[in-house]
Amino acid sequence: MEQFYKDPHTPVRMREGLFGAYVDVFARQLSDEGYARSSGRYALQVVADLGHWLSARGIAVPQLTTKHLERYLDCRSSHRHRRSGDSAILRRLFALLIEKGIVAQELRPPGIPGERGRILDSRSAKAVS
Repeated sequence: MEQFYKDPHTPVRMREGLFGAYVDVFARQLSDEGYARSSGRYALQVVADLGHWLSARGIAVPQLTTKHLERYLDCRSSHRHRRSGDSAILRRLFALLIEKGIVAQELRPPGIPGERGRILDSRSAKAVS
């Protein structure tokens, strides 16, 4: 995660958040896929913001569902400047958590709206039309 931040204290703070146990793996994925420094930092900030949002509602990571992610995106849209890539960041995070066995796969996921109407199929963790 250090490749995205100049300040050595930032990764330490990120690891203290709700997703702290998973943030290094997530950052490594971003780095391996060639994310630019600013894009990686933005993605990690979206994850940190999601962690704050979940904590404020008493939701632990293993309880996370796509419905929570939908509500978070709605909240983000109404209170903050939401970027078009936010859904993709959350799909990537959710897929990682499924892969690690942290969250359960949903039998019939409601889906996380993506760009151009794509929906996450949490069984395969891929966007489908």
